[in-house]
Amino acid sequence: MDRVQDEKKPPNHDDTFNTIFPSLHNVSEDSGPRNYVDAPSPIRLKADTSSDEALKHIRTANNISISPELFEKLYLTPQKAVKGDLRNTFANPTPRLPRSPNADVAAGGFWFTLGSTLTPFYNAYGAYASDPTKPYEGLASEGFHASYGFFLLFMGFLSLLYLICALRTNIVFVTIFFGLFMTFVILTGSYWEIALDQASVAAKLQIASGAFAFLACLAGWWIFFAQMLASVDFPYQMPVGDISHLIRSGTERAQDKERFSA
Repeated sequence: MDRVQDEKKPPNHDDTFNTIFPSLHNVSEDSGPRNYVDAPSPIRLKADTSSDEALKHIRTANNISISPELFEKLYLTPQKAVKGDLRNTFANPTPRLPRSPNADVAAGGFWFTLGSTLTPFYNAYGAYASDPTKPYEGLASEGFHASYGFFLLFMGFLSLLYLICALRTNIVFVTIFFGLFMTFVILTGSYWEIALDQASVAAKLQIASGAFAFLACLAGWWIFFAQMLASVDFPYQMPVGDISHLIRSGTERAQDKERFSA
């Protein structure tokens, strides 16, 4: 039986050949068994590797590992090279949303603070009441409005940081954070005017802050609708006004510096 099986084996047959993963072996007739001890180490590509260079290595290498950032750049980021001049006219229609855990925590912290301030259990406004049995009187006190204005002021500072970062994204995000910045700053002035017993001025400031908040909400719904269309690959996209090319990235500046120094 063994002799019959040996006769059926083709010339140069390797008993260790793996038929399930044939790419692990060199199946040419002139080559011997593969030397796995002296095999080259796998190529590792970093996130800052260009797409063309990464694809070149992938085509020529048998064993390669890439970072998650580079994988997203190669396979998840849509190509921006398109025909025509529409992008220069209407800007890049693809919305970009820089997500950060810090931004999520900041937004959650704002709503938690606002809710807890108006919840009697936390006694935020009751501490300003002259009569402990009437904590609601603290809402009309001078100290409560003055101190609450500082809370809104620093939310305005946070919106200003987001506004600066949005200059590397698109016009819609700039509109959102500009509207929020103006809303918080003007609301701060409104609360301080109430603390100074200037109700008429405070009312006008509240109207102005509401107008900027309405602008931010409109821009927010615009970017939300644009993201929904992009998520389902809708044939028509809403322009968001790409301005990422106006301010060069730090990576591009570093590459230029290395190019000139070389």
